[in-house]
Amino acid sequence: MLMKLQSIHHILVTLILSMLLANSFGAFPQNSLLNQERKQQRIKDSTQRTGEQLDSLIDEFNRNGLAGSDLEVIKAIRMVLGNLSKEQMKEIVGLLNGAREDTLKDANSPAASAKILTAFAGQKGVIVQLRRILLE
Repeated sequence: MLMKLQSIHHILVTLILSMLLANSFGAFPQNSLLNQERKQQRIKDSTQRTGEQLDSLIDEFNRNGLAGSDLEVIKAIRMVLGNLSKEQMKEIVGLLNGAREDTLKDANSPAASAKILTAFAGQKGVIVQLRRILLE
């Protein structure tokens, strides 16, 4: 069980590092925005898989009749990851996609800039939440 908790910790650290590395938008040419969108989608998918692994761990705890603070922490982590992957990361991917589409029409689109800034702020918010999980 300790190995599984260490594995989850490793996965969370990897997610945070992925988010940090994915944060450089540059001057947002098309390829850069597409790459950012793809990276964010991969992070979202990875977060979702981690949530599924946590679900399995929670099920194992329940099958073995184990309860306590460890189980409650795992459930709390699962809830946060579920919200991140379903809502916030989906929104970030959508913003990056919208910014890319806006730059197709106008390379200097103010709407694209606004979407990129909002996506960047969203990524920072996700990183803060993932770091909070690690501290617990």
